[in-house]
Amino acid sequence: MKRRIKSMLFLLIACIVTGIMLCSDVTCQAAAKLPIVSGVSAVSKTYNSVEVEWKAAKGITGYEVYRSTNKNKSYKKVATVKKNSKLVFKDKKLTTGKTYYYKIRAYYKKGSSVKYGSYSKVVSVKPVPAKTTISSITSVDYKTLKLKWKAVSGASGYRIYRSTSKSGKYTLAKTVSGKNTVSANVTDLAGGRTYYFKIRAYKNVNGKAVLGDTSAAKSGYSVPEAAEIVNIELNSLNSATLTWKFVSGCSGYYIYRSNSETTGYTRIGTISNKSTKEFTDNTIVKGSTYYYKVSAYRAADGKKVEGKKSKPIKLRVVSSYTISPSSAPYAGNYTKNQNYNSTSKNYFTIMSYMELFERLGGGELILSSGTYSLWKTIYVPSNTTIRFADGVTIKSTATTTSGNYGLFVLAAPSIMEKSGKYYGYNGVHDIKLIGTGTVVFDKEYKKNSALLIGHTKNVLIDGITFKNMSGGAHFIELDASQNVVVQNCKFTGYKDTGAIKEAINIDTPDSITGGFSGTYSSMDKTANDGVVIQNNVFDNVPTAVGTHMYSDGYAHKKIEITGNTIRNCKYYGIRAMNWQNSSITNNIIDKVTGGPDESLVIEMRGVSNMKVSGNTVSNSDRFMIIKVAAYSQSTIDSHPGIEKYRPVYNSVKEEDVVHNTLRNIKNECDIYYANTLDFSDRENWSVR
Repeated sequence: MKRRIKSMLFLLIACIVTGIMLCSDVTCQAAAKLPIVSGVSAVSKTYNSVEVEWKAAKGITGYEVYRSTNKNKSYKKVATVKKNSKLVFKDKKLTTGKTYYYKIRAYYKKGSSVKYGSYSKVVSVKPVPAKTTISSITSVDYKTLKLKWKAVSGASGYRIYRSTSKSGKYTLAKTVSGKNTVSANVTDLAGGRTYYFKIRAYKNVNGKAVLGDTSAAKSGYSVPEAAEIVNIELNSLNSATLTWKFVSGCSGYYIYRSNSETTGYTRIGTISNKSTKEFTDNTIVKGSTYYYKVSAYRAADGKKVEGKKSKPIKLRVVSSYTISPSSAPYAGNYTKNQNYNSTSKNYFTIMSYMELFERLGGGELILSSGTYSLWKTIYVPSNTTIRFADGVTIKSTATTTSGNYGLFVLAAPSIMEKSGKYYGYNGVHDIKLIGTGTVVFDKEYKKNSALLIGHTKNVLIDGITFKNMSGGAHFIELDASQNVVVQNCKFTGYKDTGAIKEAINIDTPDSITGGFSGTYSSMDKTANDGVVIQNNVFDNVPTAVGTHMYSDGYAHKKIEITGNTIRNCKYYGIRAMNWQNSSITNNIIDKVTGGPDESLVIEMRGVSNMKVSGNTVSNSDRFMIIKVAAYSQSTIDSHPGIEKYRPVYNSVKEEDVVHNTLRNIKNECDIYYANTLDFSDRENWSVR
């Protein structure tokens, strides 16, 4: 029994071993099920090739790859791949844009016997042009970027897409044809912005474009647009300020300078604030000529992308300028002013230079021949010389006297803007108005003075003809000034309004008397000190020179009237009121006559230490009266407060006033002298 059991156990073990051995051959493998290939994928590699990949399977000999153009039928084996090979199949010579379907099955082979597994899932793919790579993006100008990319085999061309953000919507910017074209400019961009680009190759197949895969995005920076300079203005003879227009999308600006318009520009400044639109150059030198350019830049990725430089603007660092009636304002100032037109152009042009000279501390302006029509009053600052060429005529186009003081006022242009006040002689100084040849200031019988001079020092008026004053206004109003010379001028023509007005009025700024009309005056009653009126011609004016109102306690000093020709005056030749240490000498005076009362060549009231000698007087009504300066009751009634002004008495020596030559004087008495208010106690002095 035991032996039988032992035999049976041996037989069972033998059968098991034999079975195992039998399962290792093809007969046993055929009885097992082969795995289904997994991980199958297909991708396009070129315009006519694809690659199919899959994962490795165990217990097999290899793989068979099948292809069809119909997902559900007509598959043909196109490749056999052994298990130890790279599990990829490269299918070539395909049709671009056509869909291909692939499936794979594993097989096991032993001897002549082969076992096949089931087919994998079907995958599809279209061969399309390969993906390109953008190699560079550079700025051409503020509207243009240049893109370069790698060529794609078989491509008919490329499509370029752009966006303003990396993950934003991309739109077609440009289509480029030609397989060898690997660069293109994209235009119509906004300056100073960041753009993102993608590119797809395409191939034309049967009249249709088959698009390849899209490249990775790459950014580029368009440079800011070209800067535009507005103007440049001198602040002083070693400083100038440059201004320009705002450039959208920039981070800042570069400033360049050269002594040549075309070459040699060096960067002299960097503005890192995009909102700043001006730069001050404090390194200029008087007598030099400079050219400036400005460019905008954009900061991106640690770099500064610079835009195109502006056109150059020229700066001459000089203090002398020449203009004509057709000239525009300095540095383009005022041309955008709402009141700038053909009528006001001359005014704005001259004023632009006066404002420049105020900044510079002085300068010289030369007016070439022609007519200049002044829309408003010109304000002349310190250290300014205005030279008028032969043939210059100055007129006024002002239609109102409000805020208008005549042709020229010797005062800083800023005085009106700042509502400032001048005291004593602390106004403008060292001013010259010089005419060469025939230069005419034509008042055209309009109100207000041709020249308003007050609170000044060191003034020269030379070689100018003043014409056509209104009887109610003066040619020159001269108040509160020191060291003033009026010479070689002519004063002629007036419209008689019955007012006894002087061509040159010597007065004090006094709110009680109404002397001086400049609102910038403190009305501090400062008198003139040191006035020379010499070698002028006064012809056909009411009165040549004089004072007709006085301020109590403020006497004019050192008034010298010499070498002038005075003729055809209706009321007076010269009126001296409240003058001290002054003289009237060597003048030729003719035809002071025709007034409603007897006309008077020289009237002196309230004067002291006066010298009147060497004058030749002819064909006139009376020569001279010297009497006390005192206001009449009618004047007191019309000037509240003036009643407090005390009379001013005379201190005159007979021998200082009688040495003159008289011819054909109607009145028998040469000089009346009185030092009493009622003029009853008077002396009669004879010229000798």
